[in-house]
Amino acid sequence: MSAPRASLNWRRGAKLNHATNMIESESLVADKSNHVKPTEYEIERFWRYTDVRGPNECWNWKKAKNKWGYGVCTLRSKYQRAHRVAFLIKNGNWPFPLCLHSCDNTSCVNPAHLREGTNAENSRDKVIRGRSNAGKKHHFWGKKRPEMSGDLHPFHRNPNLTLKGSKHPMAILDEDKVRDIRILRQNGESIKSLSQAFGVKECSIENIVKRKSWKHVL
Repeated sequence: MSAPRASLNWRRGAKLNHATNMIESESLVADKSNHVKPTEYEIERFWRYTDVRGPNECWNWKKAKNKWGYGVCTLRSKYQRAHRVAFLIKNGNWPFPLCLHSCDNTSCVNPAHLREGTNAENSRDKVIRGRSNAGKKHHFWGKKRPEMSGDLHPFHRNPNLTLKGSKHPMAILDEDKVRDIRILRQNGESIKSLSQAFGVKECSIENIVKRKSWKHVL
């Protein structure tokens, strides 16, 4: 006698939940593996893409770079900034909270020029080196801030419609990563590898590359 339909549906649901839990646990382990020390092969490959010079000179990253000149690479199928990986190779741990350059050369990956620092130190360095936007007039998403007209204003009726990019509460990426995705794609990275590295669907990567989404990011 065959099992009741309700019993079969319950078994199928239990198997599906078990498979989902296994996938989630494996993805969690994969994320944690990104923080282990790189292997000898990964270290050798990293320095192969670096213009190594004297101990006190800048070692410029020779592969892909983002708009600001920071080197970009992947480690354990995860997107990373090259200078952060250089710090990891030298010190055995990721820089916390930030990895700062003493040479003010964003493409430099010489560990002697890298140090851990805070947001306050990073802002102070920008002011000292003349790269701060302090005192400049800012606009509202490229336009002057519109005049509000009470609760009938569309910004008030549905604020999510006006939140673009990383300001949206459902955003996974930010503007810097979107620019890096486009640069990496131009340098030959596949849609699939970028999808795995950045943790988004392949169709999202395609829309970013074709500028169907994140249109406000230049």
